[in-house]
Amino acid sequence: MPALNSKEGIVMMIVSAIILVIVGAAFGPGFINSFKDNGASSFVSSVNSQEKLYSSTHDGYADAATLTNTANGAPLVEVPKGYTLNVAASDTAFCAAVKSDSGRTFWTHGNSSKSFDSQPSAADAGIACPAAA
Repeated sequence: MPALNSKEGIVMMIVSAIILVIVGAAFGPGFINSFKDNGASSFVSSVNSQEKLYSSTHDGYADAATLTNTANGAPLVEVPKGYTLNVAASDTAFCAAVKSDSGRTFWTHGNSSKSFDSQPSAADAGIACPAAA
């Protein structure tokens, strides 16, 4: 196969660049949202861990304001930029909702260490789970 001359090589590079832009535009947002959602799912699992740690030294679970309070130094959880946190908490149960900036919401509660992409029932969580903030 003969080597491409410089004009053919330039045309091939332009065509390749155009194809990459089109593919990136088509698939890019989905991949970005997937990363955001994975981050939100991981973050809600961190909230679960912090709630359980908090309850081991307090009489009950913490609401979102308590978890994110910086009055005494570092907060128990730091809500990543673009996410929102909403927590229903009592002396015996908690349920937390984290909304990703992709728009998806993930939940966790004290009766599980998992994150859920659908709102758990009050029977499962032991408390009515909040909607995304």
